[in-house]
Amino acid sequence: MDDSEIDLAAIWGTLRRQYRIIVLTIIVGVLIAAIQIFRATPIYETSALVQYVQDTDVFVDNPGQVYNTSALDYKIDGEVELLTSDAVLLQLIRDKGLASNADVGVSVGRLDRIKMLFGMEPPPPPTGEQLISALVSGVRGIFTIERVGFSYLIRVSATSSDPAETADMVNSLIDIYIRQQVANKVQRTLAARDILAQRLEDARQQLDGLQQKSDNYLSEFIAGYVEQTGREDLGALNDNAT
Repeated sequence: MDDSEIDLAAIWGTLRRQYRIIVLTIIVGVLIAAIQIFRATPIYETSALVQYVQDTDVFVDNPGQVYNTSALDYKIDGEVELLTSDAVLLQLIRDKGLASNADVGVSVGRLDRIKMLFGMEPPPPPTGEQLISALVSGVRGIFTIERVGFSYLIRVSATSSDPAETADMVNSLIDIYIRQQVANKVQRTLAARDILAQRLEDARQQLDGLQQKSDNYLSEFIAGYVEQTGREDLGALNDNAT
């Protein structure tokens, strides 16, 4: 028989002799897969949309600068970065007590646990700054924040093993972001009010100065005219007016 031909009878015989091992291997594989499926923690995702509304700055001389498309794009991209900034995430950690959350809290890694099981020296404890940095990074990893196409919408998504907790974290993050934005706008408004009040005071002082110069000029002119013409009645009128 040609060596290039396949001997189906020999293959079948081999399978029959090894069928117990083949069946056992399949059963073990199915059991391992089933165990992994039942042990796997379900992950839930929650999303919400935030609409960016452009401010109208009354102190801009050229209104076209406010509605410049390129400038708006940069501002929206900046808002996306603000949503995952350290200030916002730290406030979220404080408000929700996420330092003890199993999904984002700092814990000993698997490699370090294995080393400890074999009696090896545990790793040195992290410093406070390292703990905060790791915690912020863990919280940031839960969220996915992106602009929706070229619109003024920003999608905020989060994943967690608890659906209620995931929705609460998304809503809390957006709430903290909005509160901080409102506080910043209030501060800018108050600063603008103070600048405007100072400008009004400067304008009032300038007007008072111009009025005083005008009155002095008029008084000097009438006094000179009275001296030249002897019109004492004009001098009396000028005295009564001043």
